[in-house]
Amino acid sequence: SDIPPLILTETEAEDAQTISEWLSAKRGKKVELLSPQRGEKKKLMLMVKKNAEIAAGNWIIAKLKEKEKNTTLSAFSEMIGLKKEAERIEAYDISNISGADNVSAMVVFENGRPAKSKYRKFKIKTVEGSDDYSSMKETLYRRFRHALEEEQQIESGGLERKNAKFLPYPDVILIDGGKGHL
Repeated sequence: SDIPPLILTETEAEDAQTISEWLSAKRGKKVELLSPQRGEKKKLMLMVKKNAEIAAGNWIIAKLKEKEKNTTLSAFSEMIGLKKEAERIEAYDISNISGADNVSAMVVFENGRPAKSKYRKFKIKTVEGSDDYSSMKETLYRRFRHALEEEQQIESGGLERKNAKFLPYPDVILIDGGKGHL
């Protein structure tokens, strides 16, 4: 039923008649197999061929980019001394407006790709003024406290692991700041 009534090919098949008869029998209706040499159908064939070449090229480029990304992630993991490739990387930054409205952000990369649905922001609750060190400490404390709470909920059957917002734990944590932040 998915066989179209007209199939256009760039080159003519040696046994086009036999193929047409077989497809017609499978479809239950006549199927024409043509190899147009000129006119609108020839133009259509050229357009389809060009689109297919573009799609194939885009697919190859995407695969090469993926390979490059995987190579970069492997090199990064090796450079920082990990025994296995970093699957989850979290990065943190603190922001405030003139020492007020302290917030922090957590961005997540999984297998080298941004996992935007797992990004989180934290409103800093215990720090007054512009104290990035204490704000970072609070952020990381709360992040890992949430993960521990989720583990307990999973163990008690109150949460499915796939619905956890702070699990799994990161393989790498990147923080904005210097040695003091670390």
